[in-house]
Amino acid sequence: MRDARPKHTVRWWLILTAMAVLVVTVTCLTQQSTQWATVAQGGALETASAAASETSSSSPDSTASPSSDSDLGSSVDDADEITKVPLVVMSAVAAPDGFQRSMRMFNGQFPGPVIRVQANHTLRVPVLNMLGATSTSVHFHGMHQRGTPFMDGAPLVTQCPLSPHAVFTHEFRADVVGTHWYHSHSGGQMADGLVGPLIVDDPNDPYKDSYDEELIVFLSDWQHELSEEVLDKFYTLGLDYFPGIHTMLINGRGRFDCALADPAPAPSLHCKADSPLAQFRFVAGRTYRLRIINGGTGTSGDFSVDGHRFTVIEADGVYTKPYETDKLQVHLGQRYSVLMRADRDRGKYWMRVGSRSVPEGLAVVCYEGSDCDAEGVANEPTSEPVKSDPAQGDLVLEPLRPLAVPEATFAVNLTLAQRGVFPKVFWEMNGTPFFLPHHPLLFSAMEGKRHFRPSNVVELPFDEEIRVILHNLSPHEHPFHMHGHSFQILGHGKGMFDPATDPSFFNLVNPLRRDTVAMPTRGWIALQFRSNNPGMWFFHCHNEWHLAMGLAMIFGEGLDHLPRLPAGFPTNCGNYAPHEEFAELYNEAPAWFRAFSDALEQSSQ
Repeated sequence: MRDARPKHTVRWWLILTAMAVLVVTVTCLTQQSTQWATVAQGGALETASAAASETSSSSPDSTASPSSDSDLGSSVDDADEITKVPLVVMSAVAAPDGFQRSMRMFNGQFPGPVIRVQANHTLRVPVLNMLGATSTSVHFHGMHQRGTPFMDGAPLVTQCPLSPHAVFTHEFRADVVGTHWYHSHSGGQMADGLVGPLIVDDPNDPYKDSYDEELIVFLSDWQHELSEEVLDKFYTLGLDYFPGIHTMLINGRGRFDCALADPAPAPSLHCKADSPLAQFRFVAGRTYRLRIINGGTGTSGDFSVDGHRFTVIEADGVYTKPYETDKLQVHLGQRYSVLMRADRDRGKYWMRVGSRSVPEGLAVVCYEGSDCDAEGVANEPTSEPVKSDPAQGDLVLEPLRPLAVPEATFAVNLTLAQRGVFPKVFWEMNGTPFFLPHHPLLFSAMEGKRHFRPSNVVELPFDEEIRVILHNLSPHEHPFHMHGHSFQILGHGKGMFDPATDPSFFNLVNPLRRDTVAMPTRGWIALQFRSNNPGMWFFHCHNEWHLAMGLAMIFGEGLDHLPRLPAGFPTNCGNYAPHEEFAELYNEAPAWFRAFSDALEQSSQ
C-alpha cells in the first residue's frame, strides 16, 4: 500500500426594487446554467462574462458511474426533470432567541427555505447576493457533485466567491438521497443565519411505509455578534477571546435570558423575555420521521424528546439498520432520520437539544387535543428529561445496505494539532495551517498546475482505495466533514495509531458510511473511500472557528481526469484576498513557522 505525503502546498434593507429585479431575473436564470450577472442601476441584468451555456452542456453526465460510498439515486431511472429554487442572500435584523441582532438569511427566512428534489433529478439554484459589500457562497452539504466539482460552493477551492450584487446558478444532479443541508462557506456566515435544509427524496426508500408524516428538526447554536466581529476579535486576541454560544435553537427559535446580556439591552427594544419556541404537533398513534440536522457552528447537541423513544434509520444520506434509543448525539454537520411513534398520553412534551457548554435548546411537542395554541410559560410542558447517555451514531450504527471494505491501495496519514504561543494559537494539519489561495485551486488544477502552496493539498491517484489515518493531538473533539464523498469508518482509538496492532480491530465487514465524523480527543480514526470522483475536495473541521484558524486540507483527487468547466463559467475572482489579520497572526508564530514561510517564498520564485 502506497503512502501519500502532503505537499505543503425583521428590518430588511433589501428594497422592493431589488425583489422586483429578482422576480424578473429568476425566470431568465432558470433557462440558463452557469453565469455571473451584475444588477445594474434601474434593475436590468447585464451578463458579466461570456454567454452562458445551455442546460444540456452543463448538466451532470447521466452516464457517470455512481460511487459506492453512500446510498444514491442511481436505482431510479434517469430523468430530465429540473427542480428550480432561487435563493436571495440578504441582510436583516431579527431575534431568533429574543435578542435582536443583525443577521443574514436566505430568502428572508431562518433557517432558509426547505429545498426538496427527487433523487437523480437536476437541482438548479440561482443565488443572488444582496449583502452590499460582502461576498458569499452556497455549499450543498452532502451532495457529492459527481461530474460537477465546480458547483461545490467552496470559495477559492472549487470556484470564485459570489460578489456583491451578482448571481451564480448552481446546477447539479441530486444523486445522494436523504437528509442534507446547504449553507454559506464564506467566513463565518453560517453563524449569521445562512443555513437551510436540503432533502433528496427517494422513491425507493426502504422505510417509506414505516411512517405517516415527516418533520424537519434543524438544530443550531447561536450568538449575538456578526461573524466578522467574532473573527476580528479571534484573529486579534486569540484565545483571550473565544466566541461564546448564547443559545441553542430548534428550527430557528430559542430563548435567551435577557438578564445575561452584556451590555444589558433596553428590554423593550433589543431583548424579549420568553421568546416563542418552535412547536411540533403530533397525532396519537401516528409515526413521524424526524429529519434532524445540526447546522451549528461550534456546538454538538444531544437530541431527545421527553418520554419518547425513537429508531434511527439514516445517517448522512446512508440508510442504517434500525437502532432504538431515547437520546442521540448529533455532531456539527451531521444529519439523522429517526422514526418516533406518538404513543404517549395527550399533552405537551419538551423536545431538547442539550450541550455541555450552553443551556439546552427547547421546542414543544404538542399532541392533538391538547391546548396547543395556548401561550405563556404557564402553558408549557412540565415533562421530565431523558436520563440516559446519548447514543453515539458513529460507533453503534450499521448500514442497511452491506458494503465490505476492499483492500486499501493508497495511504494518507494526517495529524492535526494546535500550535502557537498562547493566547494566539492556530490549527494545522501535518504541520501546515490551511490558507485560502487567491485563485481557486480547482481552476489551477485544470490549468495543469500541481503545486498549490501555501494551501495544504494532498494529491490522490484516480480510482484507488484510499485509507486515511487521522490523528488528533488536541484535547478537543473535531467533527470532520469531507466534500465529494462519504467514507467508511473502519475504527478509532486513543493515543497514536499503531499500524502493527490497531488494524486487527478494524471493522472490515460493513462499517458505517457517512460524510461527517467526530474525531476523538487525543486519539485517531481510520477512514476509507474510493477516489473515483475527480475534484478538489475540502476535508475540514466543521467547527466554524477552528476552520477559520486553519483546520482544513484539500484532497486533490484524480487531477488528470477533471471535467471541463461549462462554457462561460466565471473564472475571474477579482482582487479577493484572505483576511489580513489572519496573515499577521501567522507572522507572529514561532520560528518553525517562519522557516516554513521562508520556504514557501523561495518555492514561489
